[in-house]
Amino acid sequence: MPSEPHPPRKPTLRTWTWRIERGPPLPLAHALRIGEAMQDMLKETARLLRGSRELPPSLEGPTPNHSHARYLPKDRDGDGLVDHLTVFASGGLDAPAIRLLALSDRLALPGSGFYDLEPLIAGEAPPLSLAGSARHWISLTPYVAPWPGHSFQEHVRRELVLIGAANKETARHVTVEPVHVLERSKPSAFDLVREDDKPPMPPHAGFLQLELPTPLPGPLVLGYGSHFGLGQFACAGTAG
Repeated sequence: MPSEPHPPRKPTLRTWTWRIERGPPLPLAHALRIGEAMQDMLKETARLLRGSRELPPSLEGPTPNHSHARYLPKDRDGDGLVDHLTVFASGGLDAPAIRLLALSDRLALPGSGFYDLEPLIAGEAPPLSLAGSARHWISLTPYVAPWPGHSFQEHVRRELVLIGAANKETARHVTVEPVHVLERSKPSAFDLVREDDKPPMPPHAGFLQLELPTPLPGPLVLGYGSHFGLGQFACAGTAG
């Protein structure tokens, strides 16, 4: 009598973080390029390991509600330079994805150089500033509107519904205001368009502060390029 198939195993990890050990200074303004380079590093590991640059869906998608990996360069000490790299997938990282992450330890960023990486965190929860449950959120990297027209508030409300973070009724009560995160940083100083990509429009970008009617668990990452470092938000009071 054939045995019944085992149910698929629930992924035990959603987060992987490296610390940058060596390499030239890496400005947070290049977050989008860095996020793309993080995924490209994993594709190169896949090519060396299996002969194909194809990634598991948890690292590249497609997945429901965009629950596949987001590549998040982080400036933890607030000096404007990236010092940590986090991969977060709300839908979980499966075994093939974890294998690729574990075997990847050198990031190549065209035009900047090579960066040696040290695995730091592998677990369920992302870094605290990204993971807390909060009503107030503030931009870490610029939010870029993903569609033509409309205000930032309308874009954010629509996105929260699309990713399943709010329903249409609660989204109506989300407020969005521009905010100055750092005097030395302007959205225009950041890379705002993916390499070999056409933006949804001339990039309409800004640093934002969000207030939600009820606490929302993080990470909260929204907008164009949000799978590659743009549109990162932190719980207000923990930005940086």
